[in-house]
Amino acid sequence: MEANRIICLVDGELAALDTATGAEVWRLRIPQSKTAAAKRVEHYTARRDAGGKLRLFRSSTSLAEIAVADGVITPLAPTPATAFDVGTNNDIALVQVGKLALVNRGKEVWATSELEAIVAGPRFEADRILIGTGRGELVAFARADHRELWRVPLGKQLWGPIATAGTLRLVFSTEDETLFAVDPKDGAVKWRFATGDTLVQSPFEYDGSLIVVTKQNRIVRLNPETGVVAAEVQWPTWLVTVEPLTVGGRTRLAVGDVAGRLTLLGPDLKKTWESSLTTRVTGRPVVAVTPPIWKTKSKPVKGGPDDLLDTIASDAAGTKPFMLTTDGAGFLYKLSTEGIK
Repeated sequence: MEANRIICLVDGELAALDTATGAEVWRLRIPQSKTAAAKRVEHYTARRDAGGKLRLFRSSTSLAEIAVADGVITPLAPTPATAFDVGTNNDIALVQVGKLALVNRGKEVWATSELEAIVAGPRFEADRILIGTGRGELVAFARADHRELWRVPLGKQLWGPIATAGTLRLVFSTEDETLFAVDPKDGAVKWRFATGDTLVQSPFEYDGSLIVVTKQNRIVRLNPETGVVAAEVQWPTWLVTVEPLTVGGRTRLAVGDVAGRLTLLGPDLKKTWESSLTTRVTGRPVVAVTPPIWKTKSKPVKGGPDDLLDTIASDAAGTKPFMLTTDGAGFLYKLSTEGIK
């Protein structure tokens, strides 16, 4: 959700809905071949920049940015990306298996290759780009000319995004099941945390701490400077998503699980509010500050995603913020925020 837009999938196509009226503002139509056996799909990524602005990207056949306001597509790179990061001055760090390239306005500025696949990152720093390799090395290249600045062996098989913990950068080893905190200036390891399993999602900062979520259904709060455990909770069922959510000026952790519960946790990881949807939570919860009453109807596409919206109607009644989320049956839920402490 961004300003007066709700970004969602409608019959497998990316669309923006007006929060005040529920009307469709724009939709990216996907041309379908009458002879192709499989339906063509696109891959989309939503990110927020340093200023908190929502940015949308398409990364299937080529890399492009989609304007939230009107759905206009701006090409960024002519080839698809295994992974990418967006820097300043229109710079794009683009990964294709073992190749790292710096692209600007659709043109390749430089490229370098690794013997092993690049499986962590890329991540832009002020003057460098960080990547992690399949052989367990974290590498920094100069942004200006791709000189190798440092290369540090960590665990085996690094994987996933390179996250932030204050001034440190976090990278995860799937084989060692260990999270490493590294100084991006020289690659020095400042601390490591044994997770005991793979991660459900990338670690993130919350209320001055670091939140780590594992597939053992552990939610752990760490000191970002030392990696020491400050609090921990064992969830009773499989976790789907854990993320910060601001309600009434206070930020809490929103936890969705396969049992259909949406739960809010305080900084001490204790429950402050809960709602049961009865079916698996799929969508990230957002708080809408406009007051429409929503009605939804689901029409899942055969062979496609289930969390789709078919129609949305609205009403001008109501004045308090409410919460939106989706479930595995394809329905959008409007939840009251009353009673949240």
